[in-house]
Amino acid sequence: MDSNLSDHALVARAARLIGICIEKRIQIATAESCTGGLLAGLLTEIPGSSAVLDRGFVTYSNDAKTQMIGVPADLIDLKGAVSAEVACAMAEGALRHSRADLTIAITGIAGPGGGTPAKPVGLVHFARASRSGTTQAYEKRFDEKGRADIRRAALDFALTLLEEEVAKAGDHSNRLMISPRPSMLTFTTSPRFRYSPRPLPTPAGVPVRMISPGNNVIRADRSAICSRMSKII
Repeated sequence: MDSNLSDHALVARAARLIGICIEKRIQIATAESCTGGLLAGLLTEIPGSSAVLDRGFVTYSNDAKTQMIGVPADLIDLKGAVSAEVACAMAEGALRHSRADLTIAITGIAGPGGGTPAKPVGLVHFARASRSGTTQAYEKRFDEKGRADIRRAALDFALTLLEEEVAKAGDHSNRLMISPRPSMLTFTTSPRFRYSPRPLPTPAGVPVRMISPGNNVIRADRSAICSRMSKII
C-alpha cells in the first residue's frame, strides 16, 4: 500500500468528505495524472465510498488523456500536459464521461526527473469542475522534497478543493445522474417544460429523463414526475 493511503490525517479527511457527500447525495469523479489514481484510492479507503466516487480516470499518458476523457491532443501539444488548460480539460472531460456532480483533475511533475526551468519538479496543476458549469484552475509549486512528498501534497490540496466545493453545495438528492438514453421523455425543471418529440414507449415505473438548469440529469419514476408536473402546471 502506498504510504499516502495509510496517512491517518488524509484518511480522516477523506472520511469526513465522504460522509458529507453521502448526506448531500453528491457524486465525485477524479482524473489523475501525476498522482496515478492515489486520490481515487484514498477515497475508496472509506467504507461506503461507492455511493460517492462514481469513477476514477488514471490518465497518466497523453494518449490516455485524449482517449479516455477527450482532452484535445492539440491542446496538449500547445500547452503541455502540465498546464492549467489541460487540467481544466481533464476535469471537464471527467464530468462529460461520468455521472458525477463534481470532478477534480491533477496533472504535474512529481519527479525526480522531467522538470524544466519553466516547469520544475513539484509543479502541479489542479482543476475542479461541477455540473453548475463552473471550472476553476489552480497552480501549486511544492518544494522538491521527493516524489512521495510531492504526491502527498497534491492529495492534500485536492482534498481541500473538494472539501470547499462540497461544503457550499446544496443537497443533490433530487439529482441522480444517468447517462443519456434514446426514446426518453425529456423536460426541464423550469416552469416551462420541453418535451422530446418521441413519446415514451415504456410503462409507468420506467425511468425518464429530466434536465435541470445546468444540464443536470435527474432520474425519476414516470408517475412521480407526472405528479410533480401537475402540481407545478
